[in-house]
Amino acid sequence: SSVLSLALTETGVWSGGPDGTIREWSILPTPGKDGSHECKRRVNVGKDCVSHLAAMDGQTVWACGQEPLISVWSVKDMNVKTQLEGHSGFVNCLVKVERSESQMVWSGSLSDKSLKIWRSKTTGEAPSVAQLKASGDMYEHQCGVL
Repeated sequence: SSVLSLALTETGVWSGGPDGTIREWSILPTPGKDGSHECKRRVNVGKDCVSHLAAMDGQTVWACGQEPLISVWSVKDMNVKTQLEGHSGFVNCLVKVERSESQMVWSGSLSDKSLKIWRSKTTGEAPSVAQLKASGDMYEHQCGVL
């Protein structure tokens, strides 16, 4: 099947595609298989398409597709840990943003013309409300509305 997105974790490379399946592939080639990589695990996520993946903190992979949800998958057991609601249209893109104080995922939707920021993990001191507001104001000023 075709591959639309890839995410690297400590245990393997995850792929998402138009068949609604997420797969985890071995990082190293499988011995005796002419350099091919083994599909170690797969799960059908029940969506028409998995268009984007983002690997976070070594513990989770975030996935989006043709619905307004973001699913957070456990790397350990390939089960959904949570589903994030916030967009009213399809989620078109995800990107991991790491800062010294936190890890975040930014998501965008062309359908609802919005950008959302999801905090994945806080390390050290959390940013102040003023810092978060300044970050949002800076993005809006530089990029405008989607």
